[in-house]
Amino acid sequence: MSVRLILLRLFCHPYFLQAMLVSFWSFCFVAGVLPSVQLNSIMILFLFVSAFYQVSRSLLFLLGSKKFHSQFSNIRKLVVPDGEAPFVSVLVPAFNEETVITGTLNSLIHLDYPNYEIIVLDDGSSDKTVFVAQEFAKKHSNKNIRVHSKANSGKAATLNVGLEIALGEYVLCIDADTRISKGTLIFGINRMISNPQLAALAGIVDLDSTEDFLTKQQELEYNVGNLQKATLGLFGKTNVVPGPIGLFRKSVVLDMGGYTCGVGSYAEDTEITLRIIAEGYQVSFEPQMIAHTQAPRDWFNLMKQRYRWVRGTYQAVFKHIPRLINSEKRSDRAFGLFLYCEQVFPVTMELGVLIYFLTKFLVYEEIAFLTIYLALLILVDFIVARVCLEKISLPRWRCFNRVLICRFSYSINLLMWKVFSIFEEWKSVKMGWDKVYRYSAEAIGLGGEKGELHG
Repeated sequence: MSVRLILLRLFCHPYFLQAMLVSFWSFCFVAGVLPSVQLNSIMILFLFVSAFYQVSRSLLFLLGSKKFHSQFSNIRKLVVPDGEAPFVSVLVPAFNEETVITGTLNSLIHLDYPNYEIIVLDDGSSDKTVFVAQEFAKKHSNKNIRVHSKANSGKAATLNVGLEIALGEYVLCIDADTRISKGTLIFGINRMISNPQLAALAGIVDLDSTEDFLTKQQELEYNVGNLQKATLGLFGKTNVVPGPIGLFRKSVVLDMGGYTCGVGSYAEDTEITLRIIAEGYQVSFEPQMIAHTQAPRDWFNLMKQRYRWVRGTYQAVFKHIPRLINSEKRSDRAFGLFLYCEQVFPVTMELGVLIYFLTKFLVYEEIAFLTIYLALLILVDFIVARVCLEKISLPRWRCFNRVLICRFSYSINLLMWKVFSIFEEWKSVKMGWDKVYRYSAEAIGLGGEKGELHG
């Protein structure tokens, strides 16, 4: 066994990660409490490392995103005649989605693409999802819409059924609460045709409504994530093809055995993406594939969603990191190291710095250096936010206000919940596919009440 493999197993082992995190957070607490010049000097070094990582990461994604958009700005028209356009199957897995499925299907029948089918995959719904979808299909009988029902078995298994019955060379997987832009298939298929090594494309996820505190913060978070997807897309290694909108070569996914079911499937979109990359294919990003989807509008449902995301992503990443880092390709090894850093470094440093800040302030009321540190990070956050939110023409002061709230409220809450979720994963606490509320279009538009509980 090679030294690299031994070290890899050590650094990925849950006990080692727990020991590393707890030790560092304990050191941050001690450094904040004790009046030791040596401890504080070491802590200041850690602060510089943390600031360098965050600033470098943000600048890299800003520059990478700019280069990505410049590189792919000319690929905007379908390169084959309408009669020869590849057949596409649009898969819509649904579980108790009667309040939103009509809006989703309505957006699909208006796609600006000549050759596709729509398959609604009902995963054993107990409401009227099947009835609503079938009625819609009858009403629009001129469109190629199929409704397939099966016993409840989860989203991953449902998508696998869809892959088996899909007739298209390509499959577009979307969520049942999602409305997609008319040009999605034109832009996506054109990218696929232009690059035979491209096995999957991630689109942009926009929110249906951004009228309250939580949805505004999620809007910023989603848009910052698009910078990362674009930058990684330059190298064919976009790290997640999101559930609300993802285009795949069906043959590649089937050859790999489809989606992973059971344990490890709680972030099925991340898992399938990383597996595709590990198999040697490319995964990229297409900003003209746009999905409008719902987001949690209260803390309870947001935390339920993020708990599943964090644990599912952790499972997927650490499942594939060994294979990536042991790859003969330097690009795969670099990508595996990036995934490791993204999973471990932010949560380690951010909570450690928070502990140090609080203890230093409460014990000594010392804030001078810490204020400079925070000011630097807030400045970088503001620059990134201005770029990300440019399309909605948000005034500077509102953008700055949103950044402050994110840094001192929203991000801290998510950080603490992420720490909790990761420790539950290490303890192997049983988890399930928690449900979040769906809102009808009328409820969102009027700011009305919640709809029924949906998956």
